[in-house]
Amino acid sequence: MFKKIEKLISASTDPQLRFNLRVLAVKSGINAQTFKGSLEKLLYPSYLTEDGIQFIHVPKAAGTSIASAIYSRVIPHHSAEYYHCVNSSRFRETFSFAVVRDPIERFKSSFRFLISGGTKTVKVKNSFKYKRFQKKQDINCFVKEWLINQKTLDFTLMPQSDFVCSKKGDLLVTKIFDLSDIESCSKFISKKVGKDIYIPRINSTNDQSRLYLNEDSIKILKEFYSKDYELLNKHIGYLWHGS
Repeated sequence: MFKKIEKLISASTDPQLRFNLRVLAVKSGINAQTFKGSLEKLLYPSYLTEDGIQFIHVPKAAGTSIASAIYSRVIPHHSAEYYHCVNSSRFRETFSFAVVRDPIERFKSSFRFLISGGTKTVKVKNSFKYKRFQKKQDINCFVKEWLINQKTLDFTLMPQSDFVCSKKGDLLVTKIFDLSDIESCSKFISKKVGKDIYIPRINSTNDQSRLYLNEDSIKILKEFYSKDYELLNKHIGYLWHGS
């Protein structure tokens, strides 16, 4: 029981969930049967796999729109490894997919999201940390003076590979799509679930093109997200340039 919770703590991308799981681990009177029953329903809701398909919500890659189209609700940003830890057989037997995007463009979107305090549907935790970077030109300062010195990152800044790959680098989801070809994703999922799935842009932030990253910042980011370039590019046809 406790070993399984420790694995969940390690796999979770949500600091609050990790804290709650640690509290659970020290409570007495909880046995393995409890974990397999009501606790599992809480950690791995049945609606996520009811249609024989599961979406892994990678932050800042149209995930809110996709989850709303499939489940009619917002879903957590839990990793594939997290669900695999809760119930490995259920996860393996369900077709799973994720949508990812160019790491640099995703970073710009994450930066905008953080300094603006979030969106209508998702708010930034500890938003005070990002106040001083609200000026557009501070994105390079954010990269060089702040990002590279952080031991713990907001989930929007974590590598996308953390959400879809194991710690060894193995792809855990059945299929991944690139955000630049979201239409193919819509058609594929529609066919898979037997109904039309339209993915609207409901959680988009302002145009990211005005955020200028200089060459030094881009070099830092490509190194920072090297796992994404290496692991994810391999599965989507090497669309992104990591060097």
